[in-house]
Amino acid sequence: MGRMIAIGDIHGHLEPLQQLMTQLALSSSDHVVFLGDYIDRGDQSAQVIEYLIAFGKQHPQTTFLRGNHEQMLLWCLDVPEYLDYWCKYGGAQTLQSYGLPCVAASLHQLPLSHLVWLNQTSYFLETDEYLLVHGLPQAERPLDEQSPDDYLWQHFQQQADHQSGKVVICGHTPQDQFPIKHGRSICIDTGIYRGGWLTALDVNNRQYIQVNVEQQIRLGGLG
Repeated sequence: MGRMIAIGDIHGHLEPLQQLMTQLALSSSDHVVFLGDYIDRGDQSAQVIEYLIAFGKQHPQTTFLRGNHEQMLLWCLDVPEYLDYWCKYGGAQTLQSYGLPCVAASLHQLPLSHLVWLNQTSYFLETDEYLLVHGLPQAERPLDEQSPDDYLWQHFQQQADHQSGKVVICGHTPQDQFPIKHGRSICIDTGIYRGGWLTALDVNNRQYIQVNVEQQIRLGGLG
């Protein structure tokens, strides 16, 4: 049986992502779960999406979850008035990675293959033992009874364990360099876009690998 590997927020950082995937030395039986926020803030969002599309074809045991930054882009396609808001939070860098200015007309010039891929991302993954999701879900309600706003936008905080008794693995809330665990909830967004690290967590044994923008590699584990 292969590993389940969760990957934290990438935010347009291609080289650390490539290095991280090399360090993981994946096998065909490993299940890789990306927790969302592939785009914005960094300057290689277009290249990250192209890489992930190719990776998913080469490694079918992959789940791509949606982050709030992907959700903002998709909102803009339906309601262009959201564009200014999105651009303030990294959308400008994403459009620049396609060689486009931050204007409404640019939305219609994004590659169709990228938009289809973004629309196909999942909101969460639930297994017998784990809930994998971008943000922190409400503890007292099953995920299928919550709205995407709950688990795309809620920040990691100390709260009661999820009512299912399952371990929650999330991103979204940048931590200070290292993954953090509160009760049965784990956050692996370690702030690659603000000088931190990109983190991959082996969900079962809680060992992690991190890469930063200088291509430095760091190993660790959660208790």
